Amino acid sequence: MTEPHRLRPLRIGEMLDRAVDVSVRNFPALAAVYLVFSAPAEILPVLFNFRRVDLVQRILDAVSQHGSNLPAEQLAPVGWIHFYHVALWLLAVYVRSALIVAVSARYLGKSASFGAAYRTALRRLLPLVGIDLVYLAFLILELVFAYALLVMLFATHFSPAAVTVAGFVCFVLLEVAVLATLGTQIAYRACLFESANVIGSIMMSVRRILGEHRFTRSLFASNAYAAVVLTATIFSVLTEHEFFSSAIQSEIIRVAVKILVSIASGILCAAFATTFYYDARVRDDGVNLIS
Repeated sequence: MTEPHRLRPLRIGEMLDRAVDVSVRNFPALAAVYLVFSAPAEILPVLFNFRRVDLVQRILDAVSQHGSNLPAEQLAPVGWIHFYHVALWLLAVYVRSALIVAVSARYLGKSASFGAAYRTALRRLLPLVGIDLVYLAFLILELVFAYALLVMLFATHFSPAAVTVAGFVCFVLLEVAVLATLGTQIAYRACLFESANVIGSIMMSVRRILGEHRFTRSLFASNAYAAVVLTATIFSVLTEHEFFSSAIQSEIIRVAVKILVSIASGILCAAFATTFYYDARVRDDGVNLIS
């Protein structure tokens, strides 16, 4: 059991410090929890040769050859893509929720076994999936707005005024998406630790993100969280490139590196969002949540 962190209002830099501290001090135990997701996500595509890039390229080649009348054998990869991503998404919701439970316990100086973290996540899995679906629907809505902006630009032949407006609106949409990403993490924790339903968790998250005198602080925190996520995503994309394969010849080592980066970034993101969540609760409730 680790020493609990004293719960008090924190600055953004202090949140990052605490997130790194929790991640480093408890890395072996937390890595074991997250390995349940990161290992299948990286190993299965290699074992069964259905890496996303390969499948998409095969589909594009088939479309260029056959047009819209694809034969059944060419449509099979499409089904695998959908099945793989749905299964991986459900596993991600479950494992990340278990990781949140484990990180929270370590942050508060409590013990949380591997099994206890997963049992807690399993009891709240349905509302957690609901929260994630709301988040995905929100992102789709933002993409629709972005597409509408693109249509407007073409309609105005990219006039300077239209480009300026579109640029400003895209910046606003990006920041809203960043806030929503951190807000979803806060909603996860409200669902897990305050037994709130889907709507209740989202409302608590909105209040803690956009409450009085909190918008600027939440904006900085969400951008810091997004920076960690973006760095991990860029690395993941780069590992699909040929130069990564040529730099590291061994497939086993390449997969091991990708798993390690996935685990490290997942733990750090969970720890940072957890510090933000408890900071918001301290500001709201003004109580010592450890007792």
